[in-house]
Amino acid sequence: MKGFTLIELMIVVAIIAIIAAIAIPNMLSTRQSAWQTAAAGFCRTAATTAETYRIKAGDYPINDTADDSGALVVGQMFDLTVGPPACSILTPSAARTYSWNYVYVDRNHWNMTGISTETACKSFYIDESGVLRVGTTNTNATSASLPYGG
Repeated sequence: MKGFTLIELMIVVAIIAIIAAIAIPNMLSTRQSAWQTAAAGFCRTAATTAETYRIKAGDYPINDTADDSGALVVGQMFDLTVGPPACSILTPSAARTYSWNYVYVDRNHWNMTGISTETACKSFYIDESGVLRVGTTNTNATSASLPYGG
């Protein structure tokens, strides 16, 4: 007779189960890492945009927050020719698991926080200094948090 014995099939199934047990957690952590990297990139882009706005307009953009689609709405941040009522949208599509809050403090200060809707992802904080700071998975990032090194 030709074919596989029951023992041989059980060994193959056990090997596949072991490989899956190793691979699945790695894939999940890779996804969280990608979200965090996208959020960090978005923070840096927003900081550059705010500084560019300040150079052109003489002041930082006024307060706005992320809308329901996850897009950060900041009045005139990109287009200085459209006048006060218009808004442009800076969309962090890859960082969509984050809720963003941009705060205009005064003529020389602003800050932005990003808090993830996923419990295992870290939060971010950036201000006019350009230093990106990161919180742990259980605390929100603030100006006193450690700088992000990723």
